[in-house]
Amino acid sequence: MLQLSSNEVLFWKIMLWKYSLFKYNQHKGIRPEKVFQKNEDMSSTSQKHKNFVSEPMGDKSVNELAGIGEVLSKRLEAKGFDKAYVVLGQFLVLKKHKELFIDWMKDICAANSKQASECYQCISDWCDEFL
Repeated sequence: MLQLSSNEVLFWKIMLWKYSLFKYNQHKGIRPEKVFQKNEDMSSTSQKHKNFVSEPMGDKSVNELAGIGEVLSKRLEAKGFDKAYVVLGQFLVLKKHKELFIDWMKDICAANSKQASECYQCISDWCDEFL
């Protein structure tokens, strides 16, 4: 009987998965080069993030921060965080510490981890660009 190491087993599982995906896409009429083509939806940052980081903060509303939608912006505004620069102030008070900022976002407006992380990254990237 043939003995395979765990790495070899993993390799063959991946190869089988890729082959299955290829056959499925072939059946659906999807060309292989389209399967792995990166599109705008798969980018690591949202358009909202790119827009925010591309220019000075000025007097932007808190809902212009990536990760902050209508519901979270209302919660933040109710707590006095109506402008992006006020959230920036809290970010700086927390010394740009990612975990502290994310925990603060979860506490102050009940953001989930994804929303809080997106907001953190948006402000952090803005600081890298303008501070």
